[in-house]
Amino acid sequence: FITANLHYAMLSSRDERLKAVNREAAFLLADGFPLLWAARLNGQRLPERVTGSDLIYKLAERAAQKGHKIFFLGGAPGVADAAASELCRRYPGLQIAGVEVPPFRAPTAEENARLVERIRESEADVLLVALGQPKGELWLWENRQALGVPAAVQLGASFDFVAGVVQRAPRWIQK
Repeated sequence: FITANLHYAMLSSRDERLKAVNREAAFLLADGFPLLWAARLNGQRLPERVTGSDLIYKLAERAAQKGHKIFFLGGAPGVADAAASELCRRYPGLQIAGVEVPPFRAPTAEENARLVERIRESEADVLLVALGQPKGELWLWENRQALGVPAAVQLGASFDFVAGVVQRAPRWIQK
């Protein structure tokens, strides 16, 4: 599923590949108030704002409760490991299926095949991706059939927030 912020919405309006990603996504969540406001101006009401930065905690909590395994993909070196450790500290019993930090450049076909195989072999139930927009959404879409993961989501800078590398805006600004 996709957590779409205003930047992603603007990219989607110009990129046919992202339009296909959005059509095929199981969930397309509004990650930002501007999308809620724009929907209202167009006569639609979206139920709520769901940020990837909040969602990561809910997914980890639920996974720990249900015994589901999470795989972390992306972020800067060390950040996904730190985020996974922090979530394990917060949610005892959380199972980490794997952590991978691919190169910033586009992977070769061979590198991508090895990465997809590692994710599949991990038997992860949830794949959390932090590859940036639109790279993460496109990578998920292109590899969705081969991954064998029931749920996958691109979460933007969420690993950075969980790891404490970057601070989120104060709650009053977020609201």
